[in-house]
Amino acid sequence: MTLRVVFLPRADQDLAEHVEHIAHDNLDAALRLHEAVHRAVDRLADHPNIGVERTFAQTRLAGLRMWPVPDFTRYVIFYQAKPSAIVVVRVVHSARDVPGLLG
Repeated sequence: MTLRVVFLPRADQDLAEHVEHIAHDNLDAALRLHEAVHRAVDRLADHPNIGVERTFAQTRLAGLRMWPVPDFTRYVIFYQAKPSAIVVVRVVHSARDVPGLLG
């Protein structure tokens, strides 16, 4: 069963910022990243538990999983698999302070 996909506003903003940053140097690569994130999220909707579960002290982050974007593995999708939806919480570059961003 394919779950619906919900991007939280911060995840939408993350993706837009990454695409804009890359587009300054390479528009084609920026468009490929955008498409790769959406393909990855579609895969998560079909297989919600394939991401690695992360543990954080905050209860609001319970069940948070991460999945690298294929072909752009330095970008990671953080999401929660809910009974009826995949909730994309953040899309971050792996060089960032992930605990600081999520905590």
